[in-house]
This record gives sequence, structure tokens and C-alpha cells, in this order.
Amino acid sequence: MRIILISVSILLTACSSLSDNTEKLSLNQKSVKGVWGWDTEQCNNNPATISFKTDGSIMYFDTYKGMYLGDVSKPIKRIEYVIESEKENVLITSIKGEDRLDDNSKPVGWDLVIQSTDNFCWHRTDWAEGACTKSLMRCK
Repeated sequence: MRIILISVSILLTACSSLSDNTEKLSLNQKSVKGVWGWDTEQCNNNPATISFKTDGSIMYFDTYKGMYLGDVSKPIKRIEYVIESEKENVLITSIKGEDRLDDNSKPVGWDLVIQSTDNFCWHRTDWAEGACTKSLMRCK
């Protein structure tokens, strides 16, 4: 009986800490967790999975085959975005190791702009306000 109670206690503690990890994420972060693609073909062949470090400070953008950031000879399977801040429907991020520079010779920043529950786009911080990449769609 004592072993069963200890096992149940350990299980409840583990479940509790899992829910605590999710609760540390913001509403913006919770809304973009999942599998995304630029189109149906990417959803089928090389979808991107967005997840977060348990404390919400880093966003992971993972793909099977990799994606390209500037250099098309180097596919990157995991891109890590530092969450700098956020506002309503926007995660303000920077890419770890970003080597593209803005006109002030600073690494470019990237805003993830949530357009709906099933779409978001990227806004580069040195682009005009409202400018965005093609929308990504949630893969079904």
C-alpha cells in the first residue's frame, strides 16, 4: 500500500510540473505551438514544428530537412529564436547566431505576427510597419 501511494505521489508531482511548464508560456506562445508550413506541400514534406523552452525564453523552429537563412547551401534543421518581448498577437524575437545585419549594422530582429489561429507571418524589424512575409499556415 505504501509503495502505491508513493508511486501515485510521484506521478502527480510529475504531471503537476508538466502543467506548470505549459502555464509559463504566454497566450501568444501557446497559440503558435504546433506544426506549420508555407503551403500544403511544405506541410506534407517538410513541416516546421514550433515549440518553446519550458520557461518560454526560447522558441524552437524545427524542420526535418532544414530551412535556409540567407545561405542556401546550409539547411538549418533547428532555428532558435530568443523571445525579446511581446505585445498583443506579436512575439518580438531575434535569431541566435543571426548574421544578417540591418542598415545600422545590428543583427536583424524578427517579429512573429499572429494573424489568426491558423496563420502567422514574419515581420523583419527593419522593414516598414505592416510589411510581412507570406503567411504560414497551421498544418492539418
